[in-house]
Order: sequence, then C-alpha cells, then structure tokens
Amino acid sequence: MYPFAQSALSLLLVCLFCYCQPQGAASPSTPAPISISLKDTLRLDPSDKTYAATKAMVNRRRQALHTAYAAGRITLDSVRQAFTSVLLDDIIPYWYGTDWSFEGHTTVPRSGQIACGYFVSTTLLDAGVRLNRYRLAQQAPETEARMLNLGKDVLKLESHTPYMAAAQLEKQLQDGLCFIGMGSSHVGYLLKRDGQLTAIHSNYVMPSEVVAQPIMESVYVGFGTFYLADITWNDQLLKYWLKGGEVPTAKKKHPSG
Repeated sequence: MYPFAQSALSLLLVCLFCYCQPQGAASPSTPAPISISLKDTLRLDPSDKTYAATKAMVNRRRQALHTAYAAGRITLDSVRQAFTSVLLDDIIPYWYGTDWSFEGHTTVPRSGQIACGYFVSTTLLDAGVRLNRYRLAQQAPETEARMLNLGKDVLKLESHTPYMAAAQLEKQLQDGLCFIGMGSSHVGYLLKRDGQLTAIHSNYVMPSEVVAQPIMESVYVGFGTFYLADITWNDQLLKYWLKGGEVPTAKKKHPSG
C-alpha cells in the first residue's frame, strides 16, 4: 500500500474510533464546592444611622404595620416580608464582625463578644420581638426551636454527610428565614433565597465572629441533627411582633455556644 493511502486509512480509523465513543463521557470526579458572593443577595453593611436610631425606626414601622393590619389594609404576607426585611436588612448587618465567645452576651454590635444563642435572641429582641433574651439563649438548640415555634411541631432533620445535610435543608425549606439548632451546641439563622442556603450566625471557628456564609462553607454541615423553626413563615410569631406582645419563654437552662 502506498504511504499516502496508509496515512489516509489511519486517519479514517482514528476518526471512526473517536466518533464511536459515548458522547459527553468524562472521568468520574467530585466537583469542589463553589464559593459564592453574598453581596448581591444579602445586605452586609449597616445603615449610616446609629443602632439606636435604627431600632427606633423599626419600632415605628412595626406600629404602622400593626395599624394597617388591624384595619385590614394589608395581609399577613405583607407583614412577613416586612419582618424578614427588618431582621436581614436593618438589624443583623450591624452585628456582622462582632466577636464570638461562648459566654458573650453584649447588647452593642461590634463591641464586646456574643455567643450564638445570644446573637439570635438579641437580634430578635432588637427587631421588636418582646422576649427574654437570656432565657431563650440559655436553652438547648431543640428547646430554642420549640420556644420560637410557639407550639408548632419542630422540623427535625438528620444527615450523615455535608452534602446530604445541605440537600435535605434545601428540599425541606421554603424561601425565607428560619431558626436552626444544630446537635446540642450551636444555633443560628438559615436563609433560603433564590435556591441558595446562607448560614447567619455567631461563628465559633475562624474568623470567630458574626458572619453570613454559604452553607457549604459553614460549620452547619458538620452537624448530623438539625432542629428548625420558622421565622418568615411563623404566623404566631409575626402576630406577637405586630402587637408588641411578649413571647413566652421557659426557664430551663442549657448554655449553647
């Protein structure tokens, strides 16, 4: 066979071999988690106002919403959107960067330290939810969830791997903010928005401060048991907030960091 013919035949065989391979086949591998920016979906910087001025503004807004709701001019869905915004956009941004410590219970953002339970109870209190922040913060994670759920069943989830934990939480939760208790030692908020899960908590590992971070980059997925209580979708809690009524809390003491 002529050299040219041999080369042509070889090229044809190579092309046929490549064409006959399964299309889209790839070597099996596990993709690494992708870090996402939160700046486009979550307010991370506080207002230029003082914290006291913002709390006063939030209280005026709550009173106006109560008047409008009592008169039938707005629905509870409008209230839930407003309350979620108060927490995420008005109150919590002041707390990012506040140092964590196991016994921290400061009332001043970025001054002193705050434990995970006190971060939740203090931000709820400052958003206008009348509760005993000490009693709530001193409970075990499951008990805190039951307190905030005000008699409704607490959603309990269990998982064995970080990916399973994130997948279960994403599947079970509606868009909105909820309280999450983990195991017997950690609590925080969990936000589901646009299909993404964000952990908002006083973080006990580096950088050991109040943070918002994608769930796969947080300590949340290191736990195997989760207790969840609605915040955005908690109608009873919203009505307590609107009316300025005191949320009942128990006295059972169990520190959580």
